[in-house]
Amino acid sequence: MDPLFVEAVLVAVYATLQVLVLYSVGCYATYTGFITIATLPKLAGFAIKVCLPLLTFSLLRSFDGQLLAESGLVFVVAVVHQLIGALLGLLCSVVFRIRSPDRQLLVMSVAYCNNAALPFVLTYPIVANWSRAQENPNAAAVSFAMIGLYFAEFLVSFFTVGKPVLQRLQEPGEQPTPKILSDKKVEGGRFWQLFKQAKTLFDPTLRGLLLALFIGCIPELKWVFVDGPLKWITGAMVVVADTTVGLKTMILGSSLYIGFVAQWRQRKARKLRQARIIATGKSSSGTSNGDRDDLPSFTPVIFWASFLKLIVVPAICLPLHTALGSAGIISNDPITQMILHIQSAVPSAQTSVSLLAAMDKPRLSARLAQLYVPQYLCSVFTVATVIIVGVQLIG
Repeated sequence: MDPLFVEAVLVAVYATLQVLVLYSVGCYATYTGFITIATLPKLAGFAIKVCLPLLTFSLLRSFDGQLLAESGLVFVVAVVHQLIGALLGLLCSVVFRIRSPDRQLLVMSVAYCNNAALPFVLTYPIVANWSRAQENPNAAAVSFAMIGLYFAEFLVSFFTVGKPVLQRLQEPGEQPTPKILSDKKVEGGRFWQLFKQAKTLFDPTLRGLLLALFIGCIPELKWVFVDGPLKWITGAMVVVADTTVGLKTMILGSSLYIGFVAQWRQRKARKLRQARIIATGKSSSGTSNGDRDDLPSFTPVIFWASFLKLIVVPAICLPLHTALGSAGIISNDPITQMILHIQSAVPSAQTSVSLLAAMDKPRLSARLAQLYVPQYLCSVFTVATVIIVGVQLIG
């Protein structure tokens, strides 16, 4: 058997098992009551608003002018990934006549991926078990830097393009808002709206990343934080960074467990309701509006979002990365190539669900949340396959 193929399989197996263990810890913590539906948002908020900005700041160890010069096109590749996903989702919705709001939910799910938590946690086993990664003593730090650059583009794109798309969606049964001059427009006008959007864009995570880029690209300032008198700050941030990677993955496992239980209970309640209707002979027309969403089945969206995001997008992007690397357009470094392969293959970002809930669109948020349990379970196998193929493509 080809040694390269054996190595590729082992790297994928170790990476997948590590993710599954962290998922399982999150599921167990939820099952035993340490994490509940009430505490999960606070824990997730702590990870996103406190730990993640500190993680991005710790990346200053990896940033320098040479890295940005060689890998700055990661921003462009991230945009290409999103455009491919958005176009595929839009084409699919047109061909199969998927209407609003499911059309927008499908496009958002295929365009935006979980580009932070999963790539971060997959980095450790890949660096530890892949011979090409071990050639670079700073492989883990470079990997984190690549993920950070990709994540920066995601923040900019999602809050400038994706968020307005979600804001325009109407809740099922909700009447369109009349186009009248709102209090906000009277108070601040368009300038105030642009200011608020910019404030949302430059959230703590992006500010931490920009600060790390600034420090990392100035050698004297970088020395102060890495080897000089302030290295204790960076050392503490590195400890937080390592903790954050595991914490976010366990939180993801917890949210998947809660979603699975909620869907199981909904199916059970629906069967009991149908059995009661049959037993009493009453028509289902008396069902309250709260039990109906006046929308078609979400199953086609779940299938197409998973198929396009997990199979079609990486099938397009992997040979594209290889061709661009061979042509010298992007870095042909093994670490950069592998991170880009993984970013194209990870499942959809859960940010849309959180944002819909924050916008007071609970029915749309709950509808989109149905996607993640089956998609993330399938991604265990598809991401492992992409790692195997990626190792062989890189050689």
